[in-house]
Amino acid sequence: MTSICVIGDVMLDVVTSLEPYSLDEVRDLQHVRRPIDLLPGGSGAMFALAAVGEGFEDVRLLAKVGADAKGETEADVAAQLVLKQLERQGIETYTALDHETPTGTVIIMYLPGEERLLVAEAGANSRFCPADVNPAMERAVQDADVLFVSGYGLLDDVRAQALVHLMREAREAGALVVLDVVPHSIYKLMNLEAFLALTASVHVIAAEVNTMKRLFLLGADRLPESDAPIAKLADRLFDYYDAAILQPELARQVVVDRRGIIETLETGSGRLSPHQLRGFSERMIARSLLKHYPRLATAV
Repeated sequence: MTSICVIGDVMLDVVTSLEPYSLDEVRDLQHVRRPIDLLPGGSGAMFALAAVGEGFEDVRLLAKVGADAKGETEADVAAQLVLKQLERQGIETYTALDHETPTGTVIIMYLPGEERLLVAEAGANSRFCPADVNPAMERAVQDADVLFVSGYGLLDDVRAQALVHLMREAREAGALVVLDVVPHSIYKLMNLEAFLALTASVHVIAAEVNTMKRLFLLGADRLPESDAPIAKLADRLFDYYDAAILQPELARQVVVDRRGIIETLETGSGRLSPHQLRGFSERMIARSLLKHYPRLATAV
């Protein structure tokens, strides 16, 4: 049984769709009745759910959420809604409580014409810090076969300190350390030198091809039509990492290590609506990690 520990955001997603109304109808009516769903969101929660869905039997999640205003030991209502749904899926959660900032929230509105409007407030996620790391969290990281870290946590200096510490501990304990390189515009937010310093403990990079090309100053041209350009990018990555899960486009994923391409996974995402694409990339990455863990783990 392969175990995985995930570090990333926990958000409450407030999700609705305006279909079948057109935008003109919405402007005219100024009020429509549509179903509204409250769903687990955020990079950490979404990947933990994807890991369960793809067959990981031992899934743990580390995050920071808001505390209830009336008590110092309970999460706020938004976090309770999310954490209960995660725990019902068998995910073991380890959370730090923030008494000043509430749990992060996202409003997602699916619009006609396969577009969406997204409004996000990171909330307590952005305040995760080294002081939040307790012995239970450290054990959850050290005992896992795989540590999966969301790159959003590297954007804030204090939060990054906590993640770098946990990635180092996981690597020293023998875990396979995987970084999901998000946001896809990360190359605009930090330079390559800073990125390499923060990811020194990482074995496997999971990323969009064009994101890594821009970050590694290789430019970004048309999407590769074959695996040859991906192998060229991977060769550059192997100066620092042992393997990569690369997406040249949403429906295509290439798993590659120093010995060559392990698998090219192609899916039918073109047939899915934006609403159905929710969590799609996370599921693809989780599927490849579980399937190829025995080979990827040889890098440890």
